[in-house]
Amino acid sequence: MKILFSHITRKKRGGIATRNEYAEADTITIGRSTSCELSLLDPRVHLEHAKVVKKLDTYEVIAAEYTLIEVNGELVDKITLKTGDTFLVGPYKIIFESPSSDADLKLSIELTKNLRNQVSDLISRSNIDSSNFGISKRTWSWSLFSIITALFLMIPLLVINSSKENLSSLDPEDLNKSSTSLVSVWSTGEISSPHNFFAHDCEVCHEKPFVPVQNNSCAKCHDDIQHHADTKLFPSASLSDLSCQSCHKEHQGKITVVKNNQDFCASCHDAIQDEPNSLLRNVSDFGKNHPQFNPTVIIDKDKNTNRSLSIGGDPKPIEFSGLLFNHAVHLRETGVRHPNDGIIDLECKDCHVSDSGGVSMLPISFKEHCNSCHKLYFDSSLPERELYHGDTKELFIQVENVYNSIAFQGGYIGKDAPNVIRRRAGQTLSQTERVEAAEWAKRKKEQVLDGRFGKDRCAECHLIKNNEERWTIQSVNITDSWFPKANFTHESHEDMECISCHEANRSEQATDVIQPSIEICQSCHGGENARSKIPSTCVTCHGFHFEHMSPIYPINEVKVKETTILSSLSEKNLALFNKRENNEIP
Repeated sequence: MKILFSHITRKKRGGIATRNEYAEADTITIGRSTSCELSLLDPRVHLEHAKVVKKLDTYEVIAAEYTLIEVNGELVDKITLKTGDTFLVGPYKIIFESPSSDADLKLSIELTKNLRNQVSDLISRSNIDSSNFGISKRTWSWSLFSIITALFLMIPLLVINSSKENLSSLDPEDLNKSSTSLVSVWSTGEISSPHNFFAHDCEVCHEKPFVPVQNNSCAKCHDDIQHHADTKLFPSASLSDLSCQSCHKEHQGKITVVKNNQDFCASCHDAIQDEPNSLLRNVSDFGKNHPQFNPTVIIDKDKNTNRSLSIGGDPKPIEFSGLLFNHAVHLRETGVRHPNDGIIDLECKDCHVSDSGGVSMLPISFKEHCNSCHKLYFDSSLPERELYHGDTKELFIQVENVYNSIAFQGGYIGKDAPNVIRRRAGQTLSQTERVEAAEWAKRKKEQVLDGRFGKDRCAECHLIKNNEERWTIQSVNITDSWFPKANFTHESHEDMECISCHEANRSEQATDVIQPSIEICQSCHGGENARSKIPSTCVTCHGFHFEHMSPIYPINEVKVKETTILSSLSEKNLALFNKRENNEIP
């Protein structure tokens, strides 16, 4: 249908001005939104205030949800309109008129309550000038200044100077509950959790009033804190001239005081390759500019030699563990055969168990993880005996002792054994029989150690060294820390499947380094400003003060008071500290 909107404006000197506009729509939406057929740009009008809907030969006005509309002086939510009816939409009066020759429907709109006039009326009725109260601005300013100075400066100073024991004698728990302490008004915020046990002994850190915390206050506890880099190779990385609190901000609540914004790290590491002595690659954002991971693999454990190689690089990282192992066989979907339980399905967690902190994996033990399937039986006549697993010297001694014992006791049921060995146990041997038994024990020992149940059995999983006197097993060098300069916890990733990061089900060689590439981590983690991924900063995975670096404040150069930090604490605060150390309170 075609609608005629007639906008009426009354002039100051009398007279009326009319502006017409046309629209075509089945339903007329009235509101402040520009998408409405009748848009009324006044803040007192809702975005969609009402609708005029055609119902057969009549028209009905319907108020928006949770809104009433005044029609002919009566508040309603909807009503059928008749010619001449008037309804209000905010400050606008709208008249429903009979159709004109060029339109099916005509609405006359007039603004009856000017917003500017209402604001002027409100101001005239309000006292917003201090002079209306008979007091000048200067008087107000000096009065408030005096009150604030007395409450927040003079009175707390008097309290502290009158009794130094005023704070130390209070129970920390009482202080936590007391929000009216005169001195607490100076606190800029709550202390972090690590420092909370001396939160109310301000002098532990603030040795002088109105002076920022000095480094020697921090060095009372953190006297062995280390540099970030070798200051001899990178003099610009020295932290000796910096203030601790320039990075570690206190009174920010129970959050960590560790600086964790990536821009702090990127200010140096974004161009770290340009440093003369640097072997590092540039990095500024984990999601956008971070090099490929470089796992550290052991080259020679005896010489403590390792090497860091990039995943996917050439040459690729290889682990020289001294073992032969096929992950793919143990994780195949059809299962593996167990000597007693038939076909079983193995999972990564059956062998790889994280430590109590969820950081790294506990060592693999043959007895605990392998022996249930891989029995080390070596003689069918001795069904309960297994070879010793460990030092080959101990293994050789074990086998020699077993057969020497059998040779001189008798009772062995092996088919290839001479009668002197198969004799009834306990019979006395002649000298000739003793020699024969000893020679059999020696042959049997050599047969086992150098045969399929000795050397060949060990070679199924271990690399063998053939020496002049006797073969030995190459030492096992399993890497316990692939990324020694990074921090990672399996505990926070326990809802993920192992093979989503470690493709062990495709690994057929023990030399494979089954560590995730950076692309796998980047599928979930992004940089600090990532929106569709987990925001991760540098300190999410990396530390700053490294243990292998020299201390910033050598203990003989730190000028500390004779009393330690603990002796400066009150007895009650010290008791609280001891309870927390003993996990008696959270």
